[in-house]
Amino acid sequence: MFLIRRFVYALRIWWFDLLFHPLVGWPASLLCFALSNVLRHWRPAWSLSLLCRSHCILLRIGQSRGPFNVGLNRLIERSLKRAIAPAELVESLAARQTCVERIDLTASQMAGLVLKTPRYEGGRVVERGALLLKNTERLDSFRRCAKMLPILERYNLILEPSWSAYANRKLLSFCIFRQHPIIVLAPCQADYRFLVVLNSNLRPFPAGAGDWVDPRIFRPLGGREKPFDAVMVARWTLLKRHHVLLRALQRIGDPSFRVAFVAPNIPGDTDREPILAVMRKLHLGRQVTVFEDLEPAAVNEVLNQSKVNVLLSRQEGSNRSLFEGFFAGVPGLALENHVGIPLTHFTPQTGRLIAEHDLADALLYFRAHWSRFAPRAWALGNIAPHLTTQKLNFVLQKLAEERREPWTRDIVCKCNCPELRYYPDDSAGRGLSTMADLLAQ
Repeated sequence: MFLIRRFVYALRIWWFDLLFHPLVGWPASLLCFALSNVLRHWRPAWSLSLLCRSHCILLRIGQSRGPFNVGLNRLIERSLKRAIAPAELVESLAARQTCVERIDLTASQMAGLVLKTPRYEGGRVVERGALLLKNTERLDSFRRCAKMLPILERYNLILEPSWSAYANRKLLSFCIFRQHPIIVLAPCQADYRFLVVLNSNLRPFPAGAGDWVDPRIFRPLGGREKPFDAVMVARWTLLKRHHVLLRALQRIGDPSFRVAFVAPNIPGDTDREPILAVMRKLHLGRQVTVFEDLEPAAVNEVLNQSKVNVLLSRQEGSNRSLFEGFFAGVPGLALENHVGIPLTHFTPQTGRLIAEHDLADALLYFRAHWSRFAPRAWALGNIAPHLTTQKLNFVLQKLAEERREPWTRDIVCKCNCPELRYYPDDSAGRGLSTMADLLAQ
């Protein structure tokens, strides 16, 4: 049974890597696009799903690789623009209402945060509030559970998706509220560009989970030694590609090179044992220290004991762990062709973007030169929660001006740690409605 599991894990790695290869990606994208056109009039929901899948595949392999990919991407985006037009495919996703008794209030409370309460005069809304919804699955559930039009008449809506590739039915379904501009956090440049091209009511805002890290929790701790040459904060899933780091350690061939794995045990993540089996197979057990289910402050402790923070996934939502490392004073290392994270956050102060085959050399470089980087100073000056809030507030104020509405009060600040919280503490949200209140209304 153990050998079978190892074989299956190796097979899944091979298949996953194959999905990112252009020679596999573009035919798959073309096939999905063709099937979408065939099913357009017969199965509109299926057609839209295939159209979204076609675009996501091209995003994954890199849209700029060759004129064929660029041309196909333009065709797909033209079709998606048509799909969100009135009486077109997106109408098949019209919000379904659910009776209040069936709403899971616990899940709904985690779905979002009220950042500003509406202002009323004579029982009429004269100044909209602000409501932020986080996580692609939760915001889709909220749309299905809540009566959205009364909410949109009272609140500016901000969406914080949890995964890249915004040609997603759960996100595009918000296009049915055409008269209501909705702000969408888009840390990935390709996703930002896609929403601009789409030219819908979904307005991109260049920020993500990494722009809301609490700098009081993730901070440098004085007097800490650096026993770990690298740290990887990641779930036990092959999507994070622990095996790539383990193989780089094998190539380095230095028994004194130490690595820390920091991992939460999340239901549904089934790759813990196969990953540890790869570690044992490569005889790296003495070089790798595993930390599991740590609280944020304990994660900060491990980050402070590390010289570089490594992310080796090919695609993410808006990853937070890299930027928690920035605030902890730890430079980051990621792949230059990564899809999802804001690559512009990597500067000479904060870390490096590399090709995968350069990983071993990069790890050795950071082992010797980690002290040359100053990521916390950059993070505090560019992506601290209060700065991101100011930028978002400016966008919402401009939106109010477009509508010829007043803007007399700014939004309050929030952070992700890891769920939504008011910043610097709960007192910032005093007097604001809770999600339970909002749904009950």
